[in-house]
Amino acid sequence: AREVKLLSITGHYHFRGLGFEAFRVHTDGSLGEELYKFEGFDQPNFKQFDDPPVLHPGEGIEWRCHYQNNSDKTYTYGPDATTQEHCILFGAYYPTSTVQEAINCTHDKDTAGHDVSTVAIVPGE
Repeated sequence: AREVKLLSITGHYHFRGLGFEAFRVHTDGSLGEELYKFEGFDQPNFKQFDDPPVLHPGEGIEWRCHYQNNSDKTYTYGPDATTQEHCILFGAYYPTSTVQEAINCTHDKDTAGHDVSTVAIVPGE
């Protein structure tokens, strides 16, 4: 594990989204300062940090989307805006071990059918 500096951050969700927020998560699991907040839907801005926050080993980011469903439909997780919703964080950080390094977050269901997300640094080649 290593510390990284967060250069920029934004959120993404479909048109039912009312807002997006992201917070530092301390090593004990408690929430720290708000890193990003956007209210509304139309093209959340990319926040660029003049003084990049440092995420220390064991710390992370928790993000949340807020939605309003004015229909009788049930929406599931996925990329199709007509039938699905999602809550995605995009960001840039440094240093990286390789040019292709990325943080990959996957969303799926566990064996009991619960929503689960996994975050990992992918070294690239």
